[in-house]
Amino acid sequence: MTFTIRRLRLVVFGLVFVPNLLQAQDASPPQTYSLTQTDSRFVEGLTKKIYRDGSKALIDRSYPPRAKNPKGMHIRTLYDLQAHTQYTWDLLDTSVPCGAGTFSGDWDDPFAFSAQLLSESAKGKPKVMGREMMNGIETKVLEAAAPNGPGKGRLWLDEKYGLIIKWQVISANSQARTLLEVKELSLAKPLASLFVLPPACAKTEITGHSSSSTTGGHAETQLTVPPSAASQKGPPQDAPSQESASQILAGTHVSTDHPKIKLKLEEQVALIFLSDIRSMEANGCSLHLKRLCSLDELIKRVKVAGVTVGFMRNPDEDSNYRYTVTIISNDEYETAAIPRRAGLSGFLFHIKKRFGDTYYNPKGAATVKDQKLGGILIEGATFQRK
Repeated sequence: MTFTIRRLRLVVFGLVFVPNLLQAQDASPPQTYSLTQTDSRFVEGLTKKIYRDGSKALIDRSYPPRAKNPKGMHIRTLYDLQAHTQYTWDLLDTSVPCGAGTFSGDWDDPFAFSAQLLSESAKGKPKVMGREMMNGIETKVLEAAAPNGPGKGRLWLDEKYGLIIKWQVISANSQARTLLEVKELSLAKPLASLFVLPPACAKTEITGHSSSSTTGGHAETQLTVPPSAASQKGPPQDAPSQESASQILAGTHVSTDHPKIKLKLEEQVALIFLSDIRSMEANGCSLHLKRLCSLDELIKRVKVAGVTVGFMRNPDEDSNYRYTVTIISNDEYETAAIPRRAGLSGFLFHIKKRFGDTYYNPKGAATVKDQKLGGILIEGATFQRK
């Protein structure tokens, strides 16, 4: 199975649940709080602990050891919301350098996410089903039909601040899956020690920039198709220059869970580009244009449903990789990152009907005969236009 955690438009099992018939919350979001949330939109068992004290915020993301990742995952990101700087470090693998950079847009604020989710237009007209105590918090229960097929969505909403306490999607056969759930919420001032950088990060130079939004991501699985000839062409020798990978990745963390590979910085950049292509094809071109877009279209940008879809960072300017998009049919394609020099792994995403596998080759261009990567976790940068 291949999954990529990104801050993208939220699409889960084809269900977009964004009710637009709700009144605004009664109070402005709190500026000091501690919140523990389970987030299974993209990875089952992911726990997020979010702490905020005015202009300082910390997000601790973790999941326990599992068969495909015996060590589990545990990373933290510290934000200065006034200076717009962020630091990210890995608590399980101290050999991974601390990333530092500036950021714009959202920092994964749960209150901002809730507000955006509730304010977007929706085809499924939400109904108030009643009120219920959820994990010690009084909530209003809302339900809406899925706009693009069978099933429905259900929200437990804190009425004072508009915070989503629980979010479920319910399939046509009444199977319910919880995507988000706030387990604990305290409005007390968090401990000051939470916002102190570890010594390994204290001297990290702030370089680069990443942008983000309050929306979520997607999960994809399964596929096998022979690679096309176009994706196997050798790398060009006249690779263009660009800023260093460490500058691009400042404040960003990219990892795999099975097998767990120690990715070079250049390889992390390549996976971000491929993941962005997959996101734009699924949530822009396929969804609205009913067709796939060529790489050239994504570089030049196309108008989709009144929104511009395309890159804000040109993949052709990557001095380490050449990128291809090979369209096999209207709903089947592959996108590859082909190394321009020795010493870098090649990657291939093969997608059919929005589902796919990722293959990698540590010695060059990848094909579907190479080893599969299980999960890809990307926290931070995206190269697509917002």
